[in-house]
Amino acid sequence: MVPSVLPLLEAYDTGAREQAFHDVLELWRTTRQPRLGALVGVWGRELEPEADAPSRKDAFHACWMERASSGDPRWTGWLARELDRLVALPKGPLDSFRAGYVARRFAVLFERLAALDALPPDPRIAAGLLDVVRRGRFSAGYLDPQTLELYAPILHTLERSADRASAVEMRSLAEQPTARHVTTRAVLTRLLRSAADRCEARSITPVDGLEAVDARLPDDTASRRAAEATLARILEHPDDLGLRAVYADQLQELGDPRGAFIALQLAHTEDADRRARALLRQHKDAWMGPHLSQTFVQAVFQDGFLHAAHLARNAGASKQAWEEGPKDDRLATLRKLSRGSGNLRSYTRFISSPAARALEDVEIDRSAVLLALLGAPRPPPLTTARLGYRPARADLIRFRVLYPGLRSLTLEVTEREGAVDEVWRDLEVTGTLAGLSALRLQHQRYQREWKEAFVPAVLDRFASSGLDVLAAGAERGGYELHRDGTARLLVTHVAMFAEEVPMLLRYLRPGDRMRVRDAEGLLFEEELQRAKRLLEEAGVCVEVQTRGQQLIRAP
Repeated sequence: MVPSVLPLLEAYDTGAREQAFHDVLELWRTTRQPRLGALVGVWGRELEPEADAPSRKDAFHACWMERASSGDPRWTGWLARELDRLVALPKGPLDSFRAGYVARRFAVLFERLAALDALPPDPRIAAGLLDVVRRGRFSAGYLDPQTLELYAPILHTLERSADRASAVEMRSLAEQPTARHVTTRAVLTRLLRSAADRCEARSITPVDGLEAVDARLPDDTASRRAAEATLARILEHPDDLGLRAVYADQLQELGDPRGAFIALQLAHTEDADRRARALLRQHKDAWMGPHLSQTFVQAVFQDGFLHAAHLARNAGASKQAWEEGPKDDRLATLRKLSRGSGNLRSYTRFISSPAARALEDVEIDRSAVLLALLGAPRPPPLTTARLGYRPARADLIRFRVLYPGLRSLTLEVTEREGAVDEVWRDLEVTGTLAGLSALRLQHQRYQREWKEAFVPAVLDRFASSGLDVLAAGAERGGYELHRDGTARLLVTHVAMFAEEVPMLLRYLRPGDRMRVRDAEGLLFEEELQRAKRLLEEAGVCVEVQTRGQQLIRAP
């Protein structure tokens, strides 16, 4: 006799929702009908309890295990979705070549997997674990056996609760694996193909009334098309925050967590930022897509979209990711891209890509990068450029013509005598200086031999320039003068602090302010007192911060 789902639909409608949900779940287990699995997902979300959970790793794990041991099937969807959330990975010496490394390092994850295995098969488990595989957050190193030891249990649990709809997603992931680590992608490709083969070989029992099930499944085609149209407008107009708010509402109506994330980042409150960070940790790779999640590291989201990133190591992403990444539409909201550990060819392809239409801040560490920008088919609206060398005058002129919106420029200056004068003449002759509001002349080192000549040579020009900010010194040490009268001293060689103050006082007036940052907490009390006396005599207000704490303020 062919089972029918119609009585269960009727029971759900008449108020016996939990019993009908249990019965549909049992019917799916005996038939493995994909449409019944989709119905289990819909009803499961409707019946799922409020899922508040602690934010600390150990407390969250205890909460997760408690809900898994409750035997309440209403929690199963939440358990699968949160499987890889706040997993505590022990820190310590690298022992990846020792026996039992994977079992020790991922003990928390394996404990949760064992708890899922103790539950009856459920399509929500398969859906949640497919997301875990799609994210591919965890890596067991470069060895196939260790990666296999990590992901084989995950695929075993997934396969146990999968149906043919899950097999389709497995094959899609096998064709385009999205895990960040190259070894993880290779292992997952093999595991997913084998699991999909076995799932497709399973028989499916016929069920009456599946047409009525189709009517119960959400038809969000029109809503998704509207959201896709809004997204296309956002990518064309990345500065329009109103469009982002509309998109957030549309995604929340569809039950997409990205909508809540965008709304939280647009709120700009401390509590909203904390909740947004939690969502980003869970969904970051999925929101960046299969290519950018591999090619970018240290990615920053702002107002719900990709804002800044560093390029990953070349070996950290597949060849396909490097080829397709520069074409990704998600680059439309990217504002700042640093080369990071990426190679020259990959970086130039990204920054000169027409997809990166809103790029404002780039790192130009050699002439080949500058030439790539000069030859870009659709030059981005750069406002900030960080050059690690001194470009030729002809290149400066072309750069200025192509990027008239440039407002902040960083140039590397050598310690050779007269180097500052030569760079300054280049900027004046090419017309580059006239359009800038901030100029930073950097040196790789911060040494006493050249600071007495180099720093004054730069700061002497501040009064006659039209700059709002002029900086001189090394990347982690030197001076910044601001047009509003604020001076900031970034200290690295703290033993010379008191010697440097008299030199800087030449450029300060009574009532000006000086900020001293000592991140390492190395300032000596006697040095501070000597500097304080000098500053009090000059009528300059000074703030000294050490390890994030304000230490002195005078006068």
